[in-house]
Amino acid sequence: MSKLKAENFAYPFKECETPMQYAYQMMGKEEYTKQHTYSIMAAEGRMDSFNTFMVGKFFKPRKTPDRLQALGYDLAAVVGEAGPSTSTMMVDIGGGRGEMLLDIKEAFPQFQAADLVVEEFNNDLGGDIPGITMVTWNFKEGSSPQPLQGALVYHLAHILHNMPDLDAIELMQKISAAMAPYSRLLVHEFSKNVNYAKMHASMSVLYGGRERTGTEWRRMAALTGLEVTFEAYPELGEGLVEFRRK
Repeated sequence: MSKLKAENFAYPFKECETPMQYAYQMMGKEEYTKQHTYSIMAAEGRMDSFNTFMVGKFFKPRKTPDRLQALGYDLAAVVGEAGPSTSTMMVDIGGGRGEMLLDIKEAFPQFQAADLVVEEFNNDLGGDIPGITMVTWNFKEGSSPQPLQGALVYHLAHILHNMPDLDAIELMQKISAAMAPYSRLLVHEFSKNVNYAKMHASMSVLYGGRERTGTEWRRMAALTGLEVTFEAYPELGEGLVEFRRK
């Protein structure tokens, strides 16, 4: 509230101009006032504990294929489309230690390590993972396109809610440019409802991000050359939005 009052209630926040940076400014820690929250955490030695928390993000009670099936999404049918003229690759952007892709590999053992790729900008996540290919990609670099073209599925699990709309749209545009006609982008996020009001507020305060509604996802799709082809917004638990090229 102090930041809002000081800046005439300007909102939404930019990712490096949130109440987090404002709080450090009020504490006299000027070195942090222009840094992203993740950079502040790294400078204060808190990234190890954060990475530990992010293993198995948000304590999922079910494995990924089971969760998707419960939402009405037929991942097996998507996998069944893979073949000689269609990539078999699944790419989890910001996927940490590959927990989601390992769930998928367990359900679909035909996938090889080259088919299951985690893209991370953080090189401090503990080295190679059996059955998974690790690739470095810092999508925040403006001149850095999505390095893997034409994957079967691109995953974003709790990534876009960390980002302001314009930054999220920029990332979606990079993925859209890499997608083939058969490609999907699956966004795994919580629904924007009263049950996740605290999550929504936390994303705003820490990163300038937020949870989003179906209407907001469709508006973002229209700006990125995509369209929403599946959506599920449960009252509790992770939802799912599928995007494909128009």
